[in-house]
Amino acid sequence: MAKFYDSDLAELVGTDDFADVITCSSPSVSFNAIFDYVYGEEMGFGDRQVPTLTATTSSVSALGQDNVLTIPASAIGTSSSSKDFKIMVKQPDNTGMTVIILESV
Repeated sequence: MAKFYDSDLAELVGTDDFADVITCSSPSVSFNAIFDYVYGEEMGFGDRQVPTLTATTSSVSALGQDNVLTIPASAIGTSSSSKDFKIMVKQPDNTGMTVIILESV
């Protein structure tokens, strides 16, 4: 797959549309990402919904497995407060985007 231009990637996760600002306290990182629950079968997690983030690969390069991310209530939609999730897996797609599979803390 061809890599997108950085400006195109930034548009895909712009907060004017579907993305929200996600934070991590250690390391101190803030980035735009789209939060979603995907059907686990698609990701090899069986018959359950799995929380995921889609972000630009460059914005999440400092993050790794077990880092805790704070997802704002506005991204979750079914919650009135933000929630913390731990990174299980980062899956870069070689186009400049990464899907992060999360688990509840």
